[in-house]
Amino acid sequence: MRRFGRRFEVKNEMSDGGKIRPDEKTGGQANERVKEEYLKEANEVGFSDEEVFEQTTVKMVDTIREEYYPQNKLVCEELEQYYSDDVSNDFLQAYLTEKIEWVYGKELRKFMLATPKEMVETFLEYNDFEGVESYKRLTANIEETLSIMRENEIKKNEKFNQISLSEDEANRILSGYRNVMSQGELMANAYIAQQAKRLDVDKNALKRYVRELNKAKIYCRENVLHYHRTSLENAGKILEMGSLLNRANLKLAGVDTSKFLGSSSANVQFSVDKYDIDGKLYHEGFNVQDNLGASSSDVVFVFGPNLIDEETYDNFSLYPTVEKADIRECCATIMAKDDMVKEELEKFLAENNYDIQVVLASEFNRENIITNMQEIEQEN
Repeated sequence: MRRFGRRFEVKNEMSDGGKIRPDEKTGGQANERVKEEYLKEANEVGFSDEEVFEQTTVKMVDTIREEYYPQNKLVCEELEQYYSDDVSNDFLQAYLTEKIEWVYGKELRKFMLATPKEMVETFLEYNDFEGVESYKRLTANIEETLSIMRENEIKKNEKFNQISLSEDEANRILSGYRNVMSQGELMANAYIAQQAKRLDVDKNALKRYVRELNKAKIYCRENVLHYHRTSLENAGKILEMGSLLNRANLKLAGVDTSKFLGSSSANVQFSVDKYDIDGKLYHEGFNVQDNLGASSSDVVFVFGPNLIDEETYDNFSLYPTVEKADIRECCATIMAKDDMVKEELEKFLAENNYDIQVVLASEFNRENIITNMQEIEQEN
């Protein structure tokens, strides 16, 4: 690994992509030529064929590059000072994955794109890495993809914002959707499609509109915890992917979903805490006594109230569903059945740079989780 590898291994700078120590000799200042070149590239489109992209998408690429320029500038400074061609491929891959996670990880998961690790593996498979310029090409590819996803999101939001219903009409559709949900998701989707045609609006936008109406009825929202039970084996796969995914997205990720055909929903289900209008807990999504014995789950993922902010969050039934649940963004803690499971989880979390606490299910304390979650949010 020579100097580049030793620089980050000895000082453990891989542990936090956001904390970069300046070089003792240069004070961490980037070479002016590198800085000028990077700024110049930030103002270029970078597409192989600009004509296939709309002008709005071109502007979006520029916006994204400007947004992520400060973080990428720091990475380029590191590469300029410490990179050499004799760095091992394993170390290079780990380093780049760490940086791409730091810069783009949250947005890649938001749009359910490839993981930072997959992005880096694919890039290195087809490209020789040559330092700063190669890193710029890697980030340009990612930013072009994100620009398309953001444009699609804008178009979806425009359709959503076009919907304006009277209170009576909204309540009527809300009530109708709630009634047909008892007959299953297919019937509920058919109902939404029928109503969207009648109102001459986009059916996906109407479904989101109805979901948002129902979310507004959640009491004591800041304390609502969600629970997803699974095996230790499945937990490892979930943490590797970075998200709990519904059946459709699991298929896209290459997962065999045939064993899930008997489940009641194609989406990810949770048990959930429910509060009344006075803030009193009247339904427990998780109870220690109910989870004891041979039938208890190896692992229980505990998600915070921010799961409700997921666009696809649907709380019309006893068990809310989402199409995806991001682990790094939404998981408050993970409960383990016993010490053996806890040890395995902690090992896997450390290897994959997760900052999530594992607790024994027998020591579950709802108030402690909520307090810890709120303290972390205040720190951020």
